[in-house]
Amino acid sequence: MQGSTEKQLDDQPSINRSEDDDACLYAMHLSTSHVLDMVLKAAVELNLFNITARLAAITDAYMSTSEIASQLPTPRCPFSA
Repeated sequence: MQGSTEKQLDDQPSINRSEDDDACLYAMHLSTSHVLDMVLKAAVELNLFNITARLAAITDAYMSTSEIASQLPTPRCPFSA
């Protein structure tokens, strides 16, 4: 029985770890490459850079996430009233 297992292992092609790692990293890059673009787009649309610059000029100290979030525009939904 052990002889047949060894023969099966010998029949399989050897895996080149470097090529597999490169292929995996490339696949991960392709699947996540759009994330940075979308985050920057959202930051620009929310005017986040101007908000942080304005708050930094006023406070000249650390800004909490709640301080920044309080300055974000609120969506106007006609059904919310």
